[in-house]
Amino acid sequence: AWTEIESTLQHLKASEKALELAMESLRLAEVGFREGVTPQLDLLNAQTSLTSSRLDYARSQYNHLLTIVALKVTEATVIEWTGERRKQ
Repeated sequence: AWTEIESTLQHLKASEKALELAMESLRLAEVGFREGVTPQLDLLNAQTSLTSSRLDYARSQYNHLLTIVALKVTEATVIEWTGERRKQ
Protein backbone atom coordinates (compact mmCIF):
# COMPACT_ATOMS: atom_id res chain seq x y z
CA ALA A 1 0.00 0.00 0.00
CA TRP A 2 2.85 2.39 0.78
CA THR A 3 4.33 1.75 -2.65
CA GLU A 4 1.01 2.76 -4.20
CA ILE A 5 1.04 5.99 -2.19
CA GLU A 6 4.59 6.71 -3.31
CA SER A 7 3.66 5.95 -6.91
CA THR A 8 0.61 8.24 -6.87
CA LEU A 9 2.66 10.95 -5.17
CA GLN A 10 5.30 10.77 -7.91
CA HIS A 11 2.58 11.01 -10.56
CA LEU A 12 1.06 13.96 -8.71
CA LYS A 13 4.41 15.78 -8.68
CA ALA A 14 4.96 15.04 -12.37
CA SER A 15 1.50 16.26 -13.33
CA GLU A 16 2.00 19.40 -11.24
CA LYS A 17 5.21 20.12 -13.14
CA ALA A 18 3.44 19.46 -16.45
CA LEU A 19 0.71 21.89 -15.41
CA GLU A 20 3.28 24.58 -14.64
CA LEU A 21 4.91 24.04 -18.03
CA ALA A 22 1.56 24.18 -19.83
CA MET A 23 0.73 27.45 -18.07
CA GLU A 24 4.05 28.94 -19.16
CA SER A 25 3.57 27.64 -22.68
CA LEU A 26 0.16 29.31 -22.87
CA ARG A 27 1.61 32.55 -21.53
CA LEU A 28 4.28 32.54 -24.22
CA ALA A 29 1.76 31.65 -26.93
CA GLU A 30 -0.48 34.54 -25.84
CA VAL A 31 2.43 36.97 -25.98
CA GLY A 32 3.46 35.68 -29.38
CA PHE A 33 -0.10 35.88 -30.67
CA ARG A 34 -0.46 39.47 -29.48
CA GLU A 35 2.82 40.35 -31.17
CA GLY A 36 1.73 38.64 -34.37
CA VAL A 37 4.45 35.97 -34.41
CA THR A 38 2.41 33.00 -33.15
CA PRO A 39 -0.42 31.58 -35.26
CA GLN A 40 -3.87 31.25 -33.72
CA LEU A 41 -3.66 27.46 -34.04
CA ASP A 42 -0.60 27.41 -31.76
CA LEU A 43 -2.50 29.49 -29.22
CA LEU A 44 -5.46 27.10 -29.35
CA ASN A 45 -3.13 24.12 -28.97
CA ALA A 46 -1.55 25.72 -25.90
CA GLN A 47 -5.01 26.31 -24.40
CA THR A 48 -5.98 22.69 -25.10
CA SER A 49 -2.74 21.47 -23.56
CA LEU A 50 -3.36 23.53 -20.43
CA THR A 51 -6.89 22.14 -20.08
CA SER A 52 -5.56 18.61 -20.47
CA SER A 53 -2.83 19.26 -17.89
CA ARG A 54 -5.37 20.63 -15.43
CA LEU A 55 -7.51 17.52 -15.85
CA ASP A 56 -4.53 15.22 -15.38
CA TYR A 57 -3.48 17.13 -12.26
CA ALA A 58 -7.00 16.89 -10.79
CA ARG A 59 -7.06 13.14 -11.51
CA SER A 60 -3.64 12.76 -9.90
CA GLN A 61 -4.82 14.56 -6.77
CA TYR A 62 -7.93 12.38 -6.60
CA ASN A 63 -5.98 9.14 -7.11
CA HIS A 64 -3.40 10.09 -4.49
CA LEU A 65 -6.01 10.98 -1.89
CA LEU A 66 -8.03 7.86 -2.69
CA THR A 67 -4.92 5.72 -2.16
CA ILE A 68 -4.26 7.38 1.21
CA VAL A 69 -7.86 6.85 2.33
CA ALA A 70 -7.74 3.21 1.21
CA LEU A 71 -4.62 2.66 3.32
CA LYS A 72 -6.19 4.31 6.34
CA VAL A 73 -9.32 2.18 5.96
CA THR A 74 -7.12 -0.91 5.74
CA GLU A 75 -5.28 0.17 8.89
CA ALA A 76 -8.64 0.97 10.53
CA THR A 77 -7.49 4.51 11.31
CA VAL A 78 -10.36 6.29 9.59
CA ILE A 79 -13.17 7.62 11.73
CA GLU A 80 -16.38 7.19 9.82
CA TRP A 81 -17.98 10.39 8.63
CA THR A 82 -21.18 9.60 10.54
CA GLY A 83 -19.32 10.42 13.74
CA GLU A 84 -19.35 6.83 14.96
CA ARG A 85 -16.05 5.15 15.63
CA ARG A 86 -15.24 2.05 13.67
CA LYS A 87 -15.88 -1.13 15.70
CA GLN A 88 -12.80 -3.20 16.26
